[in-house]
This record gives sequence, structure tokens and C-alpha cells, in this order.
Amino acid sequence: MPEEGLITTSYQGLCLPPPELATVGLTEEEFVKKYNVCLCRTISFEHVERAALMKDTRGLVTMVIHPQTKEVVGVHIVGPRASEIITTATYAIKNKMTIYDIRDTVHVFPTLSEVLKFLKS
Repeated sequence: MPEEGLITTSYQGLCLPPPELATVGLTEEEFVKKYNVCLCRTISFEHVERAALMKDTRGLVTMVIHPQTKEVVGVHIVGPRASEIITTATYAIKNKMTIYDIRDTVHVFPTLSEVLKFLKS
């Protein structure tokens, strides 16, 4: 469970002109300001096979993770089809999923949303 006082309210934003930008939950800056530490991970779309198949590997995903509980508290995406990937991240935050819950969830292959499972380490 998150620490007492952890902000768990999620907000979602989306900007569609290329490149798409989608965001939900806390940013790294917000989390670090409150807790002075963050288990944050960023990964490039270059590591996602679907992006390679689409011939568009421009993009990044950052996941903000609570360092003690490993709960996902924020996800921020810039890249192709960010608007489709953010829904999975929203479910993760709303249901207080950990990075291990996401890793252990079956991800259809190849899809762009599988980028979230690569952020576990």
C-alpha cells in the first residue's frame, strides 16, 4: 500500500498532433518534490518490436514508480499511438498495480502497449 498521504488522484492528458503526447498520474518532478526519491524508468520505442515494424521508433515512455511499494503512480508517453497506450497505464494507476503486475500481465505481441512491461527493470 502507498504511504499515508501519497497523492493517488490520477489525471489524464492527451495531445494528438504528431508526435502524440499522453500523460496520466504524477510526474517524476512531482513525486521527487514530495518524497525526495523516485524509482523512475524511461525507455525508447527503439526497444519495441511493433514500433520497428511500423518503421517509427521515435518515442519515449517514462514510468513513475513508488520505490517501496513498486506501485505505478504516473506514466508519460511521447510517440506514435501514445493515445492508445495511455489507457493501459490509466488502468494500472487506477487499480494500484505494481510494476510486477504489469510485467506478469499477458501483452499481445507485437503491440506498442507492451512497452510498459519493459519498464519493470
